[in-house]
Parts: sequence; structure tokens; C-alpha cells
Amino acid sequence: MDKILSLLLGGIGYLIVYYFWEPIRQINCQKKEIVVIATKYANVRKMSKMKKDIDYDGPYELYNEVVLNKNEVKQVVRVLRGLSGKLRSIMNTEYFYSFLSKIKLVPKRSIIEEVSKCLIGWSNSFGQESESKLIGNYINSIFKELNIPTC
Repeated sequence: MDKILSLLLGGIGYLIVYYFWEPIRQINCQKKEIVVIATKYANVRKMSKMKKDIDYDGPYELYNEVVLNKNEVKQVVRVLRGLSGKLRSIMNTEYFYSFLSKIKLVPKRSIIEEVSKCLIGWSNSFGQESESKLIGNYINSIFKELNIPTC
């Protein structure tokens, strides 16, 4: 009887971890990744036309921009788009994501969709007119939607 109870409790524990804890863990890992990416790439620009205190409206005082070559910008774009895809895949493949969002353990689908759009927009803004302002706006929106405190 003890063995059956142990197996039953182990199975229930596995189901709880797999269906409820795993989506929470994955979203938290992606939020950490967003903070790392924002810190690493917030000052990356394709064009060097940013004016101190004017064009950048992001959460950091990043006046020393990093101008990259074409291949490096492509790499940053891949990273941003990859993160957007990861967020959407968590939201769309985890069975109880809707339930977890209703009890506020993970962000709502609309928030994940908005963050994903902002990541794609950030990746598309390289080389555009006033890209510094665009990038700052996208970073601010991402942090606001995910309730990530800024400096």
C-alpha cells in the first residue's frame, strides 16, 4: 500500500511540475534573458546619428553607442527574433498557460504578444530613421509590459 501511495504521489508531483511549474519557470527564464539582451544590445545601432539626451529615450543612460557592421547587426536581429519566437512558443504550447495567466502566475497572452511584437519591432528598427528613439521606445514597452524595473 505504501508503494502505491508513493507512486501515486510521485506521479501527481510530476504532473504538477510538468504542467504548472514548467511554464512559470520558462517565462521567468525568458524575462531574465530579456534583461540580459536589453543590457547587452540597447546601445547597438546600425547608424551613428544619436545625439546625447535627444534621440534615445530608453531606460538607461546609454550615450556611448556601439555601431556594428552588417553581420553583427544580423546576429542581434536573430537573437531578438529568436527570443520573440521562444515567448510565443511557450504561450502556445503549454497546456495550462491560459489557466496560469488567469491566476496571474504568468503574463497574459496579450502581454506576451505585445512583448513579442516589440522584440520584432526592435529588430526591424536597425537602420531606420531615428532608430535610437525607436529602440528606446521598444525597450521601454517591453519592460513596462513585463513589470521589469528599470534603473
